[in-house]
Amino acid sequence: MILNPKVETALNEQVNVEWFAAYFYAALANWADFNAYPGLKAWADTASQEERTHAQAFTDYLNDRGRVTLTPIAAPPQDWATYQAALEAALEAEQAVTKHLTLVADVAGAANDGATVLLANEWIKQEQIPSEKEIADYLKIIARGAPIDLLDAQLYEG
Repeated sequence: MILNPKVETALNEQVNVEWFAAYFYAALANWADFNAYPGLKAWADTASQEERTHAQAFTDYLNDRGRVTLTPIAAPPQDWATYQAALEAALEAEQAVTKHLTLVADVAGAANDGATVLLANEWIKQEQIPSEKEIADYLKIIARGAPIDLLDAQLYEG
């Protein structure tokens, strides 16, 4: 099946959104390593790998139905003032992925592409909502005044 050009464009953008997220988490892992947060580093390394896997999954889906067109990826942030600020940025990154997946679903719905609508909506439900909740929970732990080293140890064991 050949994709509607608008759906193909939205999916290509999603591939780049996923690659940016992988790049973001790699930068976060580097920051955590530099600042001696082994738990955050391990968590961010895992998140980066997951985002690369997501990018490949969307690439494979797109290659089966259309054409992948890679474009340059912006450099992610490289530094955060605090552990909390780093996690807040991670939550924003996940929310950006979710927002774009919603756009993919909307574009696909307008083009009567039920398969892509299903893919995007299931992805949001299975991947994005749990990821956003996980990070939001870590931020709640910090807001309650838990020591960062305790949270970092929890992430390391995670």
